[in-house]
Amino acid sequence: MNEFNVEEYRKFLKKCGISVTGFPVRASLTYLPYGYSIREKLYGIGVELLKEKGFKQIQLSDLIDIESIQKIDSVSSILGNYFHIENTDFCMTAGHEASFYALARELLKDHSRRNEFPMKYFNFGAVYRMPKNTRFPFNYGERKCFLECYTLHKTHEEAVMELNEGIEWNKAIVQDILHLPSVEVERPRATNKQFSHKSIHIDTITPLGETIITGMTYFHDDVFTKALNVKRRDDMTGKNHYVYSTHFGLSENVLHSYLINCYDGTKFTFYSFLAPIQIFVMDVTNKNIAHDDEFESTMNVIRNYDCECVATSPKEISKLVKANQERGVPIIIILKSNNGNTEVKFLSCGEEFIISSDKLKSTIEEYFSKNDANIANRFKKIEEEAIIYCNSIENIINTVANSKIAKFYCNKDDEKVAKIESKLYGGEVLGFSEVEEEGLDIIDNTRTTWVAYASRRS
Repeated sequence: MNEFNVEEYRKFLKKCGISVTGFPVRASLTYLPYGYSIREKLYGIGVELLKEKGFKQIQLSDLIDIESIQKIDSVSSILGNYFHIENTDFCMTAGHEASFYALARELLKDHSRRNEFPMKYFNFGAVYRMPKNTRFPFNYGERKCFLECYTLHKTHEEAVMELNEGIEWNKAIVQDILHLPSVEVERPRATNKQFSHKSIHIDTITPLGETIITGMTYFHDDVFTKALNVKRRDDMTGKNHYVYSTHFGLSENVLHSYLINCYDGTKFTFYSFLAPIQIFVMDVTNKNIAHDDEFESTMNVIRNYDCECVATSPKEISKLVKANQERGVPIIIILKSNNGNTEVKFLSCGEEFIISSDKLKSTIEEYFSKNDANIANRFKKIEEEAIIYCNSIENIINTVANSKIAKFYCNKDDEKVAKIESKLYGGEVLGFSEVEEEGLDIIDNTRTTWVAYASRRS
């Protein structure tokens, strides 16, 4: 496989009107109109699924007091991730956990208002983090947005039941809708953060030879609510009790994993439902001639989709076709005048042919489906080629060194994780996934149904 050229990729993002990174400072990320549209469509899918599950949107503060962070830091050691505002007693959020639990405490202490449990909220907004030293083009500090979801429950048992909803929501987006090449794992306790009793992550596979955490589900339980004294009053007894919580969401890595996997080195290929322009139309008919019924019928069909239409000359066709194929437009249509009649040329999925307007709608839908299936199949192939089964630690070392993902049988055990990671240069054990079939533990050859994955992680 050719080495992925990150700098060329960044230039191509700018060329296609998607984003500008590293300007005006290294930690900057600026979305251009085309990229912003993809972002809004992708996150819109997640938001609609949340609303169907009864979640309500809030806008959490991006500022948090140092006292709240210090209380959370006692259980999660996150203080060093926050930007402190000089000459103030507050910080910019590196994550909205502290902001949410402070808000929850404020809402629940007001006993005059009725709070229905479970309380289910989501926030979509920026967090501010220090840039990472990684090849992944988007691990910068500015505007790394999260679609964060929080649930509050009366009991531990109710929170446990809610945890699965977060796991399924992440899977629905990353794996069932986007079909991104990925592995779903439960993080090892040894490397998991203290604030979560259980963490389920989806790591997406990238052409950089590194995985990137995309979807996250955390079982906070009562860890944060105790730290910030978040309690509810029992109406029957008048006593106060700690509430229990779950936290899940998607980082902006889901967008960037999608973009980087849609790039083949020469062009993007985007799903029809995420493409800002689904159909690009070139009108090279003579505008001085009245448009015939075929032209009008064609345009009436096309206007039902996200389309862009330009009047141009025949000599511009090749340039415009190339530019729109580069930015991942699924369908290109060229309208020409042939003996006084409008001719409709259809380009999609590497094919081109003449079509009549009466067949246009069904053909558009057919080729949207074909385009989307091609992308999903390509992603599946990337996943299959990236994951290598290993039956020895030496195999794991070599697989990770070759920028692949090692898959092996291993029981969930911190000492085993530490032993494997001690031999990996630049890699780590991503986590565990329970499977139906049995295999032999890679350390001690005992039988197990747990599969582990290891790779480099951005």
